[in-house]
Amino acid sequence: MSDVIMAEAPVAIGYYRGDRDGRLTLYPLTTCCAASGKGSETETGVCCRSCYRTVDSAYGGFWHVDDSPEMLGKFNIAGTWADYTNLLVAEGVSPSKADELTTEAKRQAGEL
Repeated sequence: MSDVIMAEAPVAIGYYRGDRDGRLTLYPLTTCCAASGKGSETETGVCCRSCYRTVDSAYGGFWHVDDSPEMLGKFNIAGTWADYTNLLVAEGVSPSKADELTTEAKRQAGEL
């Protein structure tokens, strides 16, 4: 089970601190199972790690609170807080409410 912030939001956020650098890493949890996403051969390339349902590709990523780039080869695999806002909108939240929820998520993450 993940440590979670924003559990009441349409998209909860799991988090952990990196073993090497202690940096806080966040990732969206699927709406179906509150699980992380994983790569798959579905149309989005991502599925729920628990039930294997196809989910938005944003569920397959993660981001760091400080928005530092995290490179894997030539790919930047770190996201931004904008990714969370966009994912909330994709799940049917109004843009203004998504901005409010993102602000609250930033506040909660800053307390960790």
